[in-house]
Amino acid sequence: MTIQELDTYYESLYKKFKSGNPDFELNHDRAHNTTIERFMLDNSLVINMYCGEMSVFRNNFYEYINKDNPSKSEESEKLGDILKKKLIESLERFIKKQDTQLCIFLEKFDESYFRDLIDRDIFTNGVHLGKIKFFKLDDELLLKKGLSHVSYTDSNIVRMEKNQSTHEATCAINTPMEIMDIWINSFNSIRSVAQPISYPN
Repeated sequence: MTIQELDTYYESLYKKFKSGNPDFELNHDRAHNTTIERFMLDNSLVINMYCGEMSVFRNNFYEYINKDNPSKSEESEKLGDILKKKLIESLERFIKKQDTQLCIFLEKFDESYFRDLIDRDIFTNGVHLGKIKFFKLDDELLLKKGLSHVSYTDSNIVRMEKNQSTHEATCAINTPMEIMDIWINSFNSIRSVAQPISYPN
């Protein structure tokens, strides 16, 4: 996997998005996962995200990308490092836009996640501005069983993960409202039982 291939993948997502027609793209690994997250940040104002450990926003995630995609030479920048920089830039732009909000609902939570964030300053600023919010689901909650990891945006982009280990997922673009309503209702159920997480200062 190369950054050129992933840039082409991003461009394909964007062209389909701008067409206004319902469409989808498949992805099968961490590198595509972070590319879709960047695409969502660049093309929406509101993102709701139900995930396991918010790995796409943590440094450890990009170390795995580096291991899976070794550089051809010692001098060349590693793929995971490039993708992390791109996501940080998109997240920073997202926070600077007006009326943005990123709500992250965690299937499970540990304080160590916050220590591993890709850019602590941006997250801290986002939390203080009320633009980033964290929630967790109780460990014993039956609702979690069989619940797919999914993200959706106010611009009708949906990413649904099929395999949590491989990060294989489908990204739906210009999703019809009758389908969006299903995800919105599902998230409302999650939100109703979620507990806010205090972000450490």
